[in-house]
Amino acid sequence: MSLTVLTKLIYSMDDEVLIDACWAISYLLC
Repeated sequence: MSLTVLTKLIYSMDDEVLIDACWAISYLLC
């Protein structure tokens, strides 16, 4: 149980980082 929750947290964090990176790139390009 704890392992699946941990992996879900890691994946959600990665998604947030990817979204932040996309926003940063869009701001740099525009």
